[in-house]
Amino acid sequence: MTPTIRHTHKPVLWWYRLVMTIRPCTVDEIFESGLIPEYAAESGIKKMPAPNPDINTYRGMESLGAITCIGAFDDDIQIGFAVVLVTTLPHYGEKVAATESLFVSKSHRKSSAGARLIGAAEVVAANLGAKGLLISAGHGTQLEKVMQLSRRYNQTNSVFFRALA
Repeated sequence: MTPTIRHTHKPVLWWYRLVMTIRPCTVDEIFESGLIPEYAAESGIKKMPAPNPDINTYRGMESLGAITCIGAFDDDIQIGFAVVLVTTLPHYGEKVAATESLFVSKSHRKSSAGARLIGAAEVVAANLGAKGLLISAGHGTQLEKVMQLSRRYNQTNSVFFRALA
């Protein structure tokens, strides 16, 4: 029997729906996945030192419940991840979630992994009482282009950086 696939707005490679899993994961799984170098190469900020993720800081935040990690897996191979931070914004006095990290390996970007990670991040955020989800995308990245075309998300701010040291 052939599975029925319902397309929402873009065709998706059908086999990813059959083998891809989106599930909670740990900081250690993300660091052991081999994705960090590719992610770091894409997520760097001009005039900042090269990214050097501090696993101990991530582990501490995870142990305090300050972040929730989500992984996208093609069979047993991790192909993407999201790290969701939920905190109260003092200006609003309300909880809001933000993606501290959101990444899918370039070789899997034509799959539904990114959209499914965002959907899972929305569920995590709602379950933790957040009023909304902020998704940060580097200027000029594929994620920025996708988010600008989104009908579900509104662009709210632009962020500017100045090196101080």
